[in-house]
Amino acid sequence: PLHLCIVFYPTDPGTYAPVVFAPGFDGLIYAEWYSVAMLNLAGYGYIIAGVDLFWPVMDEASKLYGIRDLPGTVFEVIQWLADNLNQRILPGQGAVNVSAEWKDLGLMSHSLGADSLVQMLQQNHTVAKAVAFLEPASIHYSKPLGFSIPALSYGTQLCMEAPLCCLKGYSYFHFYDELVCPKILMNVTGYGHCDMLNEVPGWDSKWITT
Repeated sequence: PLHLCIVFYPTDPGTYAPVVFAPGFDGLIYAEWYSVAMLNLAGYGYIIAGVDLFWPVMDEASKLYGIRDLPGTVFEVIQWLADNLNQRILPGQGAVNVSAEWKDLGLMSHSLGADSLVQMLQQNHTVAKAVAFLEPASIHYSKPLGFSIPALSYGTQLCMEAPLCCLKGYSYFHFYDELVCPKILMNVTGYGHCDMLNEVPGWDSKWITT
């Protein structure tokens, strides 16, 4: 597909659960900007694939932001990764005897990237074994899910302080309330909405801490 992906994996030979990561701003934030966080997560025994759902941002297929079928795009990317990660991508990166076990697929998102995952799961909730919403936001997630999937709703203390990065009624508290058990709510003190991104040159420091 048109979408770029960046993959982090353990170096020890073995079979690991894959995690597909949808970046913030509904996929407009580059997955590469989360490389430090994804690298750290891979160290715990996961194969992390960050995907740029909108790439190039203004291609012939999308024209304007919002036209593309994002839930369908996420599902297509998962299918493409299932077909190519073990056969092409990992060997192409020099991984030796490292493979993904797709029956253990997990999903992860940051911020508005959760919107795409929620819509896709509402259409096909059996595609993944678990989902982690990192400081999630969604304009489509307004009622409880009609199914159960193990889920984490993660949020930060500073996201609700000015300048707001999370809107009341659309934050990780809302996600947790609407999820069906088993579910976990995590609140991290002293951190803000964008602290899981790499330090991006040119960003005002307030957006890194709030």
